[in-house]
Amino acid sequence: MLVLPSKTPLQLAGKTIGHNGRFVDNFQRSTSLPHVPLGMGWQDLADLFPTAYDLTRIYNGSANSGDPHSRGKNGATMIPDNDWENYANYPGQAFGGVGGAIRNVGTGIYSYDVTTRITGVLHGIDGVESETTPIVGVNTASNLLGFGCWLVNIGSSATPIFAVLIGAVGNPPEDFLVTHTGAIAHTQGQQRDITLKYRGTTYTVWVDGVQLTNLTTYPGGVPIGSAPITLPVAHQNQSWAGFEYDQHLVDPAITATTPAVLSYSHQAIT
Repeated sequence: MLVLPSKTPLQLAGKTIGHNGRFVDNFQRSTSLPHVPLGMGWQDLADLFPTAYDLTRIYNGSANSGDPHSRGKNGATMIPDNDWENYANYPGQAFGGVGGAIRNVGTGIYSYDVTTRITGVLHGIDGVESETTPIVGVNTASNLLGFGCWLVNIGSSATPIFAVLIGAVGNPPEDFLVTHTGAIAHTQGQQRDITLKYRGTTYTVWVDGVQLTNLTTYPGGVPIGSAPITLPVAHQNQSWAGFEYDQHLVDPAITATTPAVLSYSHQAIT
């Protein structure tokens, strides 16, 4: 047992442990290939579901795909007619992997904020795309797994169209489900903090400390304003949270070093 003086945090390899329900991991350590545990209480999704997710590696101050050939080598079930999963459509390239990790915020804690800092590298359909999200309401028995918000470029490098896609991670990722969308202003390569405020049965989405209030349902396009998003029953009152990344097509030589998650934090709300 670790006992700390009141209001005194302890720094351990990039993780801040405190008495107030706050956890921070800045990934200031390295894990070697092919794979070693992430440490710090993380459970790698690839260890839990080896046919669905890519292994995660901590390298160069970030968590990212640990295998330069990604999900194909990990035995993932893939849909071959999806362009982003079809090697033949992209000679000399490989998709960078879909993975993540989860941890318990605290037994019986069903109200918390989770934040991931992302690189903001979003080149769209013709280049590197590191889409990263915090995930909340994690239930490993559900095919939806957990819920997040991905900042994406649905355009191209030359003509970017930035948006947020909000919904379920999916387990496997082919079960990805979008429930809400919204436009967002973004500058290529701009680091952003994405926060999900989970309150047991609902959650709200924040970027750089500002709540997104221009969201609409998908499909349907019905504006929800600042209203919280209600979770399916299976994802209500869950104490597990974490992060997920989807690194799109990149040169295989740089896939394993392309940043995805720059930092993670959660704060229990009591």
